[in-house]
Amino acid sequence: MAWCRLAPGFDRFGDVVEMVASTLGTDVTASASVLGAADQLLDLFEAQPLTVVIDDHHLAADGDIDRMVGELAALVPPDGRIVLAGAVRPAGLIGLVPHD
Repeated sequence: MAWCRLAPGFDRFGDVVEMVASTLGTDVTASASVLGAADQLLDLFEAQPLTVVIDDHHLAADGDIDRMVGELAALVPPDGRIVLAGAVRPAGLIGLVPHD
């Protein structure tokens, strides 16, 4: 599992690729393009079963992480997972409360 926590200054697609590679003990210079970064991340998924958690997703810059995840969604191997976690509630959940 690779846990990537976004923060100001570490909030772009290249940062996610570098965090995942670092967690796995691999050196990578992230691509300057969304498609290139998606390809690099896919290579990491294909090397081993992998779950990537992108935490504090609401801090992502310019939607570029969403574009990268969109490129990967159908290509991640069956034993791979991408989990997006953030503080902002998805549309439709606002106002819902748990019932006892």
